[in-house]
Amino acid sequence: MSTQTLTDTTKAAVETFIALQESNRGSELAEILTDDAVLDLNPPQWRFQLQGALPIAEAFAQSFPGGYRTVGCQWEPTPSGAVVEYDGWDTANDRYYRHLAVLRLAGGRISRLTLYCTGPWDQAAIDRQRADAPMVDSEPTGATR
Repeated sequence: MSTQTLTDTTKAAVETFIALQESNRGSELAEILTDDAVLDLNPPQWRFQLQGALPIAEAFAQSFPGGYRTVGCQWEPTPSGAVVEYDGWDTANDRYYRHLAVLRLAGGRISRLTLYCTGPWDQAAIDRQRADAPMVDSEPTGATR
């Protein structure tokens, strides 16, 4: 497989993954997962795994039932997939989240998704972080709205 094909395939997987979350169509995630895909989810102070395209898709469908708005997304291809950093807002609850996802692909579909999540930040947490730990670089963040 050429690098260009890998990048095109990876780009399509990343864009579809993000788009399905944004449009609250997590249940359709099964279409881009292998049947035996593994989700390794790491929210704050916890970790769990699911296996299978349908259980993973069902979990994503329940994650942001009111919708999710991505405000920042960047990714880098890896030899087996991509590392994706994205952030955004739970539109129903007005909470901010930051995510780091490691996607491993097989045949153009996600075979393993390792996801790290900051958990929900309300406005008070965002304000506290800005006051107590100001950022030193100009990397954009969706918390600035």
